Amino acid sequence: MAKAIDPQSSMAALFGSRLRKLRVAAGLTQAEVGALAHVVSSRIAQLERATGAKPTLELTRRSWWRTTY
Repeated sequence: MAKAIDPQSSMAALFGSRLRKLRVAAGLTQAEVGALAHVVSSRIAQLERATGAKPTLELTRRSWWRTTY
């Protein structure tokens, strides 16, 4: 099980926490979400852990959850 991040610690953590919650609720893998958002699965993992580069406006605009939830 992945270590939980505190969504109140930063905006990136809040984004990552919400992304993971929506992905799990949709029954999708990180690879599937990556394919839908046109990024590699490791980028989705970084976003969910709030590590690496911060989420971009472009990524949120083309992401699958905008029309799913």
